[in-house]
Amino acid sequence: MAMTSLTKDQFLRYLTKRRRKETLQAIGKDLGVSRQAVKQWIDQMNEPSRLVLLVAAMHIQMDGKRK
Repeated sequence: MAMTSLTKDQFLRYLTKRRRKETLQAIGKDLGVSRQAVKQWIDQMNEPSRLVLLVAAMHIQMDGKRK
């Protein structure tokens, strides 16, 4: 099955949901970036790369299979 990346709106919802349970550092570690990068995305001061959007989509897909 082909993997598609998230839209920016989907990504922000993903970050918001994870932020309720996890630290910025933990989220950044999973996505391969710093906690500062995650904070900038949440504050909409910067945008994630296409690779980060793809990695986030993979995390969502894996989480869905675990349930």
